[in-house]
Amino acid sequence: MKPTAVAKESQPKNEKEAKTKILARKKSNFFFAVSAGPDVSFTSGDDLGRLKMVGGFGLGYTFRGRITLRTGLYTGKKVYTASPANYKGSPQFYQYYPNLQKIDADCQVQEIPLNLSYHFGNKNNRPIFVSAGVSSLIMKEETYNYFYKYNASGPVISRSHSTYNLNRHFFSQLNISAGYQLPLGKRFSVIAEPYLKLPMGGVGNGKVRLNSTGIMFTITANPFGKLSSVKSK
Repeated sequence: MKPTAVAKESQPKNEKEAKTKILARKKSNFFFAVSAGPDVSFTSGDDLGRLKMVGGFGLGYTFRGRITLRTGLYTGKKVYTASPANYKGSPQFYQYYPNLQKIDADCQVQEIPLNLSYHFGNKNNRPIFVSAGVSSLIMKEETYNYFYKYNASGPVISRSHSTYNLNRHFFSQLNISAGYQLPLGKRFSVIAEPYLKLPMGGVGNGKVRLNSTGIMFTITANPFGKLSSVKSK
């Protein structure tokens, strides 16, 4: 007697395809940024200037998850005091302001940075980064208060002078910074980034070699994620 063949129960097609495809949003490498923070300017050998707020908008692109290129447009005030040794006027300037004692500056400046950042950590967690780059400065408004004497033993006199949209200085500043980036979901993050900006050339009417330091707080948004299919377990 032949053994009765037992039919192998076939798995339903729907169960075979239990691993269904789910649409998931893949993070884009391109992002926008909004930044603001305190900034202080100073010249070599002089006291720190007044603390002022700087802010603006930026954008960036991340390569291979570790290297980020950033740029933007930021605006703020540079309020500082310069000694005569740090202010380079023309020969005609010193005819108007002999025996110069000091210069108080109050300047509205736009900055266009171009920075490259490197992120440390593993694939899923790279919160710490260092950054370096250069900035171009556009002097929107410059007001200088000159303190001088007509003769060495005379009283100190002050006179102010303002210019508008007169000076532009391309790639005139070296940027150095380090930061910490905290993700907020898949599309947003916040960044705290202390920085130091060093002069690569003189800026403004007096060709002042201006330093700046501060900390920038940034919110980034990643709106262009792509939908990709992922199998569920």
